[in-house]
Amino acid sequence: MARLDPLSRRNIPEFEPVWQTVEQSMGFVPNSMLIMARDPELLLHFGLLSRTAFGSENAPVSWWNRLRLFWRLAVIHLGLGPKRPDASVPQELRMLVAMAASLSAGCQYCTAHSGHAAFEEGVAQEKIDDLLRYEESPHFTPAERAALALGFAAGRVPNETTEEHFDELKKHYTERQIIDLMGTVAIMGFLNRWNDTLGTPLEPGPKDWAQKSL
Repeated sequence: MARLDPLSRRNIPEFEPVWQTVEQSMGFVPNSMLIMARDPELLLHFGLLSRTAFGSENAPVSWWNRLRLFWRLAVIHLGLGPKRPDASVPQELRMLVAMAASLSAGCQYCTAHSGHAAFEEGVAQEKIDDLLRYEESPHFTPAERAALALGFAAGRVPNETTEEHFDELKKHYTERQIIDLMGTVAIMGFLNRWNDTLGTPLEPGPKDWAQKSL
């Protein structure tokens, strides 16, 4: 059973250029993208990344559709689209979720980066110190614990998320906010694999912070 249902394609016609491009390549529109469509910016960036990573020669995009895609992206970035009061998860929490996912994956580079970013965003050092003890720490709210539980469980291989994780998330977050949290976990999965595999050297700023704080 899907933890979030795919949206109906006919109810999101503004993404028709995306669906047409995907259909040219795959022959159908994946439900994964129809779930992701709750966050338009995430979907568009994912589409661009996917075209680059998997190659675009089998999925040509007309200049008209390309223009429509980039106009849609510009509208989102400029804030000209419809307002979504439920759309944002605080950046501080996103960074903690990113750190949780990286800790689960064992990527020291991404753990240092996300921890340093959380600190720079104003997250109290007590929260960073207690991240592995988030379930009993008094420094976290129930909503934060639900988000961190997702980060830790989804960052592990094999994936350890359960229906209970989503039952708890839905007590505190809208579907769009859950997509935002999942977007954070998913991009960290990409970065964890990239940096851990390549042995990316840690830069002086995050390295100095990590040596003092982690």
